[in-house]
Amino acid sequence: MPVLKSYRTADSSNKITTYIYDDVTSLVAFDFGSKDIALNDVKNLDYIFITHEHSDHFMGLYHMQYVDILLNSNCEIYASNVTKDLMIAIFENSLKVSFDERSIKKIRELLSRIKGVLFFEKVKLTKDTYFRLFPSGHTYGSSMIYYYGKTNKILYTGDIDYASNDGDRQYRLDLKENETVDYIIADGTYLDNEQFKDESFSQIRDSILKKGFDKFYCKPEKIIFFSKKIISSPKLSDKYFVVFSKEFKWYLSILRKYNFDPFITDQILLESPYELPGGKKALYVSSKRIDEQTNVNSIVGLHISFKDFAYMLVEQFNCAKTKILVGHYNKESKKNILGTFHSSLETCDFDVTVLEEGELEL
Repeated sequence: MPVLKSYRTADSSNKITTYIYDDVTSLVAFDFGSKDIALNDVKNLDYIFITHEHSDHFMGLYHMQYVDILLNSNCEIYASNVTKDLMIAIFENSLKVSFDERSIKKIRELLSRIKGVLFFEKVKLTKDTYFRLFPSGHTYGSSMIYYYGKTNKILYTGDIDYASNDGDRQYRLDLKENETVDYIIADGTYLDNEQFKDESFSQIRDSILKKGFDKFYCKPEKIIFFSKKIISSPKLSDKYFVVFSKEFKWYLSILRKYNFDPFITDQILLESPYELPGGKKALYVSSKRIDEQTNVNSIVGLHISFKDFAYMLVEQFNCAKTKILVGHYNKESKKNILGTFHSSLETCDFDVTVLEEGELEL
């Protein structure tokens, strides 16, 4: 009997972000962000799929007990090409200071073993199994994983987003006619919330116009999304341009390598010693935290709303056959998720389970 084990993340958010799937013939990890995975499971893993470079989805790869096991196993690790490069760069630019030289060498070796994959490409694993990656819209290079197993066909969304006015924040799913889905493991972060994408930005816009804020803290993967919101806002675009701190150069260079243009208009600039253009005020975005009032990470809620997720379900899947397993949810929203599904999807009654930590027979 196929079994799915769900684990909570190793960071403070305590969300379920790691799934170990035993499909009888192979043992598969969908993301690897927990430090509580049973050692016997780590020893027997055949494949690890990493959806994106956020720490709650891959930090288990830095847990030295797991590192030693994986370096001595035949487990294959897969991610998109962009995600692979970002994971390596994040380790080199910020995380390696937490490790001794011996551990750094081992982690580097493990990261170098990650196999980069193109989106939409069919990658054969065994005679009966394969997988494909699809863009999830959550970060640049982030992916959904379609796993065509011998017993079940699974779509793991990872963290997924859909912003109607931003093509870089839109999932793209292109399943073939014979690629059915038995289970969707879904991003539940905001499945009980429809307004989160607009409300937060309104607060930032007011802090700029009414309070005169001009310096903001933002994580690398969100700076371009934040900048797009600034220059697309009628109240801000005529008065401001955005300047990225030079600390982001390593991140921007990876995006350029894969033909993502960070500087989509002349209103987005990289910090330089040269004089800035006149006529408009500069909004500086840095990777160094100043205070909570200028933290703009929350304004780009890089997750899908229930409305957009429901549209994907109704358009793409057969509610009589596809079961939905919801993970990655906030504890306070858990009780609302089931109600939202059953009250909103009037045309199709999907079988929905909100995952708890532990085992579930599939």
